[in-house]
Amino acid sequence: MIDRPKFKEYKEISSVPEKLYDVVEPKMDGIWGVYIQNEEGWEIWSRTGVRKAEGTDCSSIGAPRDKIILLGEFMFGSNWAYERDLDREFFAFDILRYGDEELYEKPLTVRREILEEVLRWNMLPPFVRIIDQYPITEIDKVWDELVEKKNYEGLVLKRNDGIYGDKWGRIKHRTSIDYVCMGIEEGRGRLEGMVGGILGGLFNDDKECVIVCKVGGGLKDDERKDLWENKEQLIGSVFTAGGYKVYKSGAIRHPQFMGFRDDKQTGECTFEQIPS
Repeated sequence: MIDRPKFKEYKEISSVPEKLYDVVEPKMDGIWGVYIQNEEGWEIWSRTGVRKAEGTDCSSIGAPRDKIILLGEFMFGSNWAYERDLDREFFAFDILRYGDEELYEKPLTVRREILEEVLRWNMLPPFVRIIDQYPITEIDKVWDELVEKKNYEGLVLKRNDGIYGDKWGRIKHRTSIDYVCMGIEEGRGRLEGMVGGILGGLFNDDKECVIVCKVGGGLKDDERKDLWENKEQLIGSVFTAGGYKVYKSGAIRHPQFMGFRDDKQTGECTFEQIPS
């Protein structure tokens, strides 16, 4: 499966060097998806090789079914998507293959033009859209209108001359970190017989997964009971926790459990997620 680029993480807009980037794209609350289309139909895969959707309705006008590979955010099961009636929509932000041509080494501007052309000629199903893109000079306005007012997750920063994944940056509104589940502790008092806290670990430079936090917030009682009953199967799984600040230790201030995820591998849960 196609590797996801590593992002340079920023804590706030003021720390973003505008001279390093040319454009900014909104970060939606979806999963990293790979859309693959050929003469037989289309499929959407997660980063870990799980097929999330498939179909045969490749275009609305019967255009030739050229081999197409897109990257985007697949609105799959998130409350954010449901609230906006976007569930099962695919928002493309890159195209890596069109017909017989591989596009990885092409500049972002060229890949964007090809992506817009593919969409303009209705070569894709109607649920495939394109992520909006803005000049970096409008970063403050985009942050205010989309992140602050409409609860987008954050912004992604890119260079027009960059090949796929080259020097991508990211700034999140409400910080989230992916951890490896290292253990599950039972609650006390009212929470006895349920989950009290989930121990989260991150891989250090020595490839050791060390416990850096305990996450107990954000869980409803029925979730606590269910997780406790299945605790053995959850050890080693990846989960996401959100909060308002990430410490150098890897812990999050006021952590809230956001859910387990099957689209990310444990080896990706590293200290590199911590913003500079």
